[in-house]
Amino acid sequence: MASRKKSEKAPEPQASVAESGTKPQSHASDSASEEKERDTARQGKAFSGLPVVGMVASAGGLDAFKKFFSAMPPDSGVAFVLIPHLDPTHESLMAELLARQTSMTVVEAEEGMRVEANHVYIIPPNKYMTMSGGALRLTGPVERRGVQSPIDLFLRSMADDQQELAICIILSGTGGHGALGLKAVKAAGGMSMVQDPKSAEYDHMPSSAVATGLADFVLPPEFIARELKRIASHVHVFAAEDMKVFWASLNELPGLNRQAFIMGRIDDLSTPEIAKRLNRSERMIRRYIVHALIYCRHRIEGMTPEQAKERTRRDHPASQQATERANSE
Repeated sequence: MASRKKSEKAPEPQASVAESGTKPQSHASDSASEEKERDTARQGKAFSGLPVVGMVASAGGLDAFKKFFSAMPPDSGVAFVLIPHLDPTHESLMAELLARQTSMTVVEAEEGMRVEANHVYIIPPNKYMTMSGGALRLTGPVERRGVQSPIDLFLRSMADDQQELAICIILSGTGGHGALGLKAVKAAGGMSMVQDPKSAEYDHMPSSAVATGLADFVLPPEFIARELKRIASHVHVFAAEDMKVFWASLNELPGLNRQAFIMGRIDDLSTPEIAKRLNRSERMIRRYIVHALIYCRHRIEGMTPEQAKERTRRDHPASQQATERANSE
């Protein structure tokens, strides 16, 4: 996918019949043409965006990172943001070490840096990092006994910023860090991948992530890379060839779901603004949007409306229930 861009402005309205002197049927034709152009722009924007992978680890993480990037091709079209556990009192050599494993650009993140495809960004020591508007934000220093770990803080902000384009990968580490962030990514419609605890030097973090029941894939690091490569390749085809199917599937949804998706993903309205306009809670709006994305993706995969509905109900019951309540009103 290309990086997220604003859609082009719709063509300016044509002059009225009286002003232009054109015949009514010509004006109707122009209006239909303008509407078709707006739909085309909307269809393209529905799939615009850059998948961002948040990779987190603590003890034993360097070895897992090396195995992953040794198997990950450099041209996947995905951006990688790494949140390892670093000594806050020393400079990090992580960027230098991982640059030996991949031909992708590997850098230590800086304030305001915008993420790009086929780049690897690593959190600096003694910093918190979040994501906003596709850019990395740094604060700090890190509190020794802070309420939230840098790992979960980043994953939650990535989920909020990237929504369905967020992918979290949880690797070797101690404690339960990452489980809360994984839940946030899944709630936003993103994807989660976890290192098989049996392959981890320290299995606490992967085991906690698996225990949530929300991991989409549980594999050794090198196999996570191969699966991500396959998915990233599919996403590129998905964006280029299936926009018409997506748009038709969107029209199969109840009005509130469709409206919420268009307002949020196409018209760039904030969740509070959509909630106000549709007279629904922000939580319900997020569920409508997630449901629309998941349902339409299943339809593109070839499922019938009934199959897509059933799969969405199974994997994301909260969004399906919200949709059914909206549809019954």
